Amino acid sequence: MSSKATFIRFAVKWTPRFLILFVANLVLRGIGKLTDFKLDLDSRTFHVRTLLAGEVEPIDLWVKEFYVYKDTQGYHVVVRSAESNKIWLTNMLTHVVGRAWTLPSIPQLNPHLDVVAEVLEAPLSLPRH
Repeated sequence: MSSKATFIRFAVKWTPRFLILFVANLVLRGIGKLTDFKLDLDSRTFHVRTLLAGEVEPIDLWVKEFYVYKDTQGYHVVVRSAESNKIWLTNMLTHVVGRAWTLPSIPQLNPHLDVVAEVLEAPLSLPRH
């Protein structure tokens, strides 16, 4: 792993949770509030809990075994497992899980996708798509 990718993994791991929630809630102002966030790059899992504006009950989302890879067609993201506390969202996720989704080519982001793919590459324990 490159030193750049190692540094980014370190920064992600040590970014304070309250800072992530604060920044996310600035972005979500008027839409909802992020009330919980956990990301583990080593186990390829994350959990988010959000309370959408006007709703009474929060939405939980658990994602397991996600990764990014590059091939001749471009960059792709794969999610192997995802579920929610909302049946409708879990049902929607069945259409996303297990498929390789091509990341759109955005000129401003393209120079950074190699390091993103390196940071989020599939561990050897996961079969590559």
